[in-house]
Amino acid sequence: MLACGFRGRQVGGDQRVELIRFRDSQGLELAKHAGAVFAGYWRTAVALAGLAICETVTRGHAAASFDLAGSARMTVDAIHVLSATAWVGALPPFLLLVAMSRIPELRREAVVSMQRFSALGHPAVALVLLSGATNTWLIVGRLSLHPNSPYQWKLLVKIAVALAMTCLAIANRYLIVPLNRNHPETSRNVLMVGAALEIALGLLAFALVASFGLEDPTA
Repeated sequence: MLACGFRGRQVGGDQRVELIRFRDSQGLELAKHAGAVFAGYWRTAVALAGLAICETVTRGHAAASFDLAGSARMTVDAIHVLSATAWVGALPPFLLLVAMSRIPELRREAVVSMQRFSALGHPAVALVLLSGATNTWLIVGRLSLHPNSPYQWKLLVKIAVALAMTCLAIANRYLIVPLNRNHPETSRNVLMVGAALEIALGLLAFALVASFGLEDPTA
């Protein structure tokens, strides 16, 4: 998901970046060189990032044992963290694309890239929700949660945050994007606000997950 917005011409960023106003020529040159390097190595960068993210599932409750059940937990957890980081990690580039769509020379390619985000966003959100529910069942042992348990209370808050993010994503896609036909500027502004809220909620969810390892799931 992160990479799809950068597809197109391999180093096509040179001409397009020049259209974006930078405060000085040094910043422009730095952005051009960074874009050229990333265009050549983005697949490797994404693969390495994915491996680094998957390494996190070898710690915490999912890795409580390394038998068949533990392998199942870690597999589901890996799917969960990959889809969640793809979702939240795609939002900053999406914000940039929305801003780029204001520039007439960049609008067509920005819109095409945003459509790619939309196409990949649906499965990412679905995987987050499905793997999250499965993960809860595998670790807690049931889908019903008790707020008296510190772990399960944090998990309930995380679920509420994920549902709020899902509602924002659905509203952006099916209510705000169609608004672009008649009110393009309003649509862009609301999309940027909605995406920024999703980022904030995503960071909150990550913070909650980071604290899960300190609590007993069954207590």
